[in-house]
Amino acid sequence: RSASVSACGRPPGCVQPRPMTTPVCIYQPIRSEATLLYAARQRHVGVFAHHPWEQMVSWWRQYGAVVDETHGVRLRPGEDRMLQVQLHLADSAGEAMRTARPGHDELPKLLWPNSIRRTPTLASRPPFTLEERMASKSWIVGTLEQARDTLREMQEVLGIETLVIEHNQQARVTLQVARQLARHLPIESVDQLREMAPFLVI
Repeated sequence: RSASVSACGRPPGCVQPRPMTTPVCIYQPIRSEATLLYAARQRHVGVFAHHPWEQMVSWWRQYGAVVDETHGVRLRPGEDRMLQVQLHLADSAGEAMRTARPGHDELPKLLWPNSIRRTPTLASRPPFTLEERMASKSWIVGTLEQARDTLREMQEVLGIETLVIEHNQQARVTLQVARQLARHLPIESVDQLREMAPFLVI
């Protein structure tokens, strides 16, 4: 390599873009126990999504235990962890399931082969159904009140501090939804909900 070019392929003295603040917060999707251990030991924020509820609870708590064991830091129940859920609302539970199903059933056509590649044991079964996803709480489908109650139950178990809501609808999640959630989660205002869940469009 020419002495006039740095290891990154830029001329010596070239100013590299740098973070405005440090340390940089890194968000690590938790897809396996190996990534959970890695994220906790590196003090990355763990992003938890699309796991069966019992496994979600176990891994959520294990993350905090590994941080404590590795770094001697006792985290709050939901600290340094982010929960991501799918949300689909309608005026009735039946209507919500009817309108959520087409989008839900389309996703596995794209994602299921990758899921099998990561977890070969899934090859012996069909993709998860909407009902299975709802039972695992990774998809919250129903009325506004049902969604509120489900999230409140999850909050009581996990101590959620950061929540990302994906909505499987053409319409935006309305301000009414945000206000209803804000009444029943440990947040003081819609603005705080917006800060906690920056990807929630309200």
